[in-house]
Amino acid sequence: MPARNFGSCTNNSKEDCDDRCYSTQSDRAVDEPFKTSLYDFHVKCSGKMVPFAGFLLPVSYGGESIAASHLHTRKHCSVFDVSHMLQTEIRGRDRLKFLESLCTADLENLEANKSVLTVFTDSITGGILDDLVVTKTALGYLHVVSNASRRYQDQLLMIKAQDTWRSSGKDVQCQFLPPEERALLAVQGPETAQVLNSLVDVDIEQLPFMTSTLATVGDVPRCRVTRCGYTGEDGVEISVRADKAEHLTGLLLESPVVKMAGLGARDTLRLEAGMCLHGSDIDHTTTPVEAGLSFVIGKFMTSHKGEWKTIMEKTTLSTPNQDSIPDLPVIGSLVYCETKRRRESADFPGSKVILHQLKHGPSRCRVGLRASPGPPVRAGARILTAEGDDVVGYVTNGGPSSSLVTNIFFNIQPCLFVSCRYVTNGGPSSSLVTNIFFNIQPCLFVSCRYVTNGDPSSSLVANIFFTIHPCLFVSCRYVTSGGPSPSLGVNIAMGYVQMECSRVGSNLSVKVRDKTVGATVCKLPFLRPKFYQPGKNNK
Repeated sequence: MPARNFGSCTNNSKEDCDDRCYSTQSDRAVDEPFKTSLYDFHVKCSGKMVPFAGFLLPVSYGGESIAASHLHTRKHCSVFDVSHMLQTEIRGRDRLKFLESLCTADLENLEANKSVLTVFTDSITGGILDDLVVTKTALGYLHVVSNASRRYQDQLLMIKAQDTWRSSGKDVQCQFLPPEERALLAVQGPETAQVLNSLVDVDIEQLPFMTSTLATVGDVPRCRVTRCGYTGEDGVEISVRADKAEHLTGLLLESPVVKMAGLGARDTLRLEAGMCLHGSDIDHTTTPVEAGLSFVIGKFMTSHKGEWKTIMEKTTLSTPNQDSIPDLPVIGSLVYCETKRRRESADFPGSKVILHQLKHGPSRCRVGLRASPGPPVRAGARILTAEGDDVVGYVTNGGPSSSLVTNIFFNIQPCLFVSCRYVTNGGPSSSLVTNIFFNIQPCLFVSCRYVTNGDPSSSLVANIFFTIHPCLFVSCRYVTSGGPSPSLGVNIAMGYVQMECSRVGSNLSVKVRDKTVGATVCKLPFLRPKFYQPGKNNK
């Protein structure tokens, strides 16, 4: 396959902005899928290669089922090739403020060699453009890992911002690391530390969750080892030179407890762990508050502040306010401390909308549901009341779960299109793209994106008043992702429901094909995560 140029953001010219972005199939359909540096290795291991996010990646290996690979990861240790993800290094004296201008994290107060989950947010709507893990290295740069499906958009976002900053005399340089130069391996499972102890030149026991270090792994020097993952298990992600990736993978596989795992197991593992997939469970129409990710807004873990905590211990859904919305994991970062500098400064993109939701609560939220025995709940299934009447949401993610022997899933509320002729009051409308206030006036659907004020509209035969808090158009009429949960023995899925339907224990139903299946709102995540915390019982 011909090589393609990733480019770097060290040029100050805007004319070549697009040329400095690496385009993948997920961005431009005319492009054929890319191959990671481990492609030949996957084929040699009988990997079943499929296109994913612009790359050819293994969904499974040989005759082993996805469920068997999933369970092996939960019990032992698996290696995943995640080299398709975008790795970026950001340097310069203004690097912290630069990245803070694009995301919600408090990087200024983050300790050196700590990592944090954060999100790029839309400056107007507060919607999630992408989720990413940022490591503040002790070597004067930030290491960023973001989604492959958003590679082109993320690069363009950072390039344009960098050009703006540099034109005003700021010092910042973004460098994208192409997969032909830098690979990324995820080593996940309860026996990860045991496997790595004999290979690395650092003490793995002293590397807490969401902490990063440079280490020699086997005989491969200068590998960035970060204790994080996308499975809910203990594990690390290893950033390594691409020409050393196959050798390093071979060293890991010398342990009898280690196997290769593919996209199929990765998806079911993250679903059980309640972790979101961008483009399915979260996207530009979803705010962090609606997604149960309010902990990414300026919260992080520091080693010297109090006890380690996990988000799932913090709260459960009850009433629509920020204390009732569970901060759920996406890629990691369940541990946090109460730092609210970004919330108080309100200087992150989309802060008006997001802070308004934190204060007053959103109209919908992401929850987990466990379905009655029957066919798996799949993307697109409608979520109904327990009586099977009104639609209260749509499934975004679901399937059978082997361990719980029932069906569980996430769901998402439908667009609240105004079908009535009269309404008596109003407020933020996530469904209609605007904030509309009526007072006993005929109302029509408003198709504009946002405005900042308004007065009587004779053409619409309604008095329409808009606020400065534009809302998102929610096009959620289908399930966006799903799959079986081998650990739980039940069918599971994810999505969003109206807040009044979100209380744990609420009985609902879901339309699966022509059948109505009972479902109960349950606490997320479906499985308690096992992220490593020093001094704790990590079993």
